[in-house]
Amino acid sequence: MIEVSRLSKCFGSLQVLNSLSFRVAQGEFVTIFGPSGCGKTTLLRILATLEQPDRGTIEVNGVDGFARHEEYKGKISLVWQDPRLLPWRTALQNVTFALEMRYPEVSKEEAGRRAREAIKFVGLLDFADHLPRQLSGGMRQRINLARALVLDADIMLMDEPLASLNEITEKRQLMNEIAHLWEVKRKTVVYVTHSVSEAVYLSDRILVFSDKPTALLEEVRVPLSRPRNLTSRTAEEIGNHISELFGGMIA
Repeated sequence: MIEVSRLSKCFGSLQVLNSLSFRVAQGEFVTIFGPSGCGKTTLLRILATLEQPDRGTIEVNGVDGFARHEEYKGKISLVWQDPRLLPWRTALQNVTFALEMRYPEVSKEEAGRRAREAIKFVGLLDFADHLPRQLSGGMRQRINLARALVLDADIMLMDEPLASLNEITEKRQLMNEIAHLWEVKRKTVVYVTHSVSEAVYLSDRILVFSDKPTALLEEVRVPLSRPRNLTSRTAEEIGNHISELFGGMIA
């Protein structure tokens, strides 16, 4: 579904991405994994066409991300690290806002119906009329998921959605929500993290990146059934192998 070919990006004299090439199959959950500052978010921004690469191409089912920008953009939704909810709008209104921006032709009634379905899916229908300040960090991030989900795009790009959460229980709950979302909806997911445990728990395949200038070090397949047990021998072996690629510097 996604094909990235010879992608390179520099900021001034700093080369961030160095001729990256990879593919993501339809319905696959692929994690982009690497140390902080290696260019993971830059890659995601290029996949979302928010940044232009210096060289290389991105395509979704043959649709060029830059030559046919609007058609390509309609196939993608985004979940950022910071939920960026509008503080004066309720949870429901924040989700309908995504539809208003992407599909202004959708009626107010239809937008409300679809938004309620998305909020129900993430388990927060009882909080639909709450303002963001009335929600916990994990709940705000689940509304962020609902906002991406309501667009019903083929591909979901996720940029470290657990990183802004402090509570271990909230991180675990949201990680399970993301796994459930993928199991039910079977969207194609490209997920950015620098957490080994997140990558092993969620992914079909992990693309391990080097530090800058970023290159693809290794593709690691995760041959584990779901739901996953991170204390299993296979999960620990995969996690240890990835950590060893960086001299144990990543946890």
